[in-house]
Amino acid sequence: MGLIRDLANQIIEAHRNDELCIPIPAFSLNTPPPLINNEAAVDHYELAGALASIEMGFIETDARILGKASLRMTLQDGGFNPFQWPSRPEHFDLLPFGHAI
Repeated sequence: MGLIRDLANQIIEAHRNDELCIPIPAFSLNTPPPLINNEAAVDHYELAGALASIEMGFIETDARILGKASLRMTLQDGGFNPFQWPSRPEHFDLLPFGHAI
């Protein structure tokens, strides 16, 4: 879990002051972070994106989607960059802008 934690921490640090973040919750023994079902995750970038999203205050369902989008962004944009945030439709497995059906 060391690599995943390191990647998640890089994402959190890069986006800590972004407007998209709600205050990062403080977890303790009495209020632990939610568990992430990592059985379906296919890559450490996906897990790191989901973990970082949870720690930045996103609910688990949204964190899973952001984890998958983080993986697609890493694969499509040429590598991991903690300063980037999934923002294009194709990161979310949607058609790119400008495509008519």
